[in-house]
Amino acid sequence: MNTNNATSTTSRTAGHGARHVLIVLALALAALLFPLSAPAAHAAVTLSASENPVFIPYSTDTKGISLTWSLEPWQLLATLTVTESGTPAPVIDKTVLPTPPPNGEPLTVTYGKTYTAELKDVITHQPLVAPVTITTDRLDIKIDMGCLVDCITKVDPDEHGGWAQFTINTNETASMTLEASKTKPNANGKWSNPADVTSSTATILPTQSWTAPLADLDSNTTYHYVVRAHDANSHEWVETGSFKTLTRRVDVTFAEIQMIDDSDDLSDCDCAFSFVAGNETPKEYGSFENPKSIASGTTVHPNVTFTINNAPAKIEIRAVGSDDDTFPDTLDWNSWVEVPVSVSRQGPPAAPDSVDEQFTESFTIPEKSTGDLDYNIRGTYKVTYVP
Repeated sequence: MNTNNATSTTSRTAGHGARHVLIVLALALAALLFPLSAPAAHAAVTLSASENPVFIPYSTDTKGISLTWSLEPWQLLATLTVTESGTPAPVIDKTVLPTPPPNGEPLTVTYGKTYTAELKDVITHQPLVAPVTITTDRLDIKIDMGCLVDCITKVDPDEHGGWAQFTINTNETASMTLEASKTKPNANGKWSNPADVTSSTATILPTQSWTAPLADLDSNTTYHYVVRAHDANSHEWVETGSFKTLTRRVDVTFAEIQMIDDSDDLSDCDCAFSFVAGNETPKEYGSFENPKSIASGTTVHPNVTFTINNAPAKIEIRAVGSDDDTFPDTLDWNSWVEVPVSVSRQGPPAAPDSVDEQFTESFTIPEKSTGDLDYNIRGTYKVTYVP
């Protein structure tokens, strides 16, 4: 029996057993440090804000929120960094545990600023999860008071000669009325005497934009207006103001005298004419001292003009002629021929602009049958409106 071989075999068996134990221990340690079932890197890392975007009331500029996170089971520490737009230094830069505090990490944000939150490895400083961008905004709180408060945003009168066009806007759908008077309303928008209202109109349907004409107004006159808006809850808001219509100007031209019969058998008449428009001072064409010689069947052009500023709605255009046989020392007003003309024009109340209030019209003044002369006087009157 070879005892040396037995001893050698026993030694080899013991060596193999020791190495096996070491391998098992190494595998067990590896399993503890690096579990075979562990998910991919960073899969369990999270970072979030309690509110994002952060809505901040108008009464303040700041608001407090909180940050929470989670790490991999084998990560014992991480670095939390938060930076604010426009500020180089971080507002938070600290080492954190895998589990945040019960209420999270507090962060105060300011309206108008943007914040970037990051989680990084404490050794490599590499991001553990995508950064979180936190934005801020205003909390828009709107309380609809309707016409309980000022709901009329615009009252714009566009003045004309005998009427005005109003543009009225509201921030609330409302029914509206518009009234105008030469007298001023009370402070509450009511009239002491409702009969003083000169012109009025109202909406057919509730609206937020209304174009309304006021017809039958006098030119060159200051009017006071009252706009009333009523919302669906019967709340009323009133706006008052004033406007002034344009001034009516009338230019009258006595352009020609057509002599039909000069009343003189052997010669032309030595005539004189006098013209007047409205309440202006009369103007002469010829006189007792310097008469005009006008033959039958001819036409002359005196081109006598008048300008009536602030003209009323109606005016009288007058003329009178006389020859040298009947010259009075002073022309008799009873012998004047008058032509009344209306110089105010507009369309119906709902559309006064459908008729042009600025126009030019012709006129003819015939001689009275009782006179010695037989003639026609022709001319024009032009109506315009100026501020």
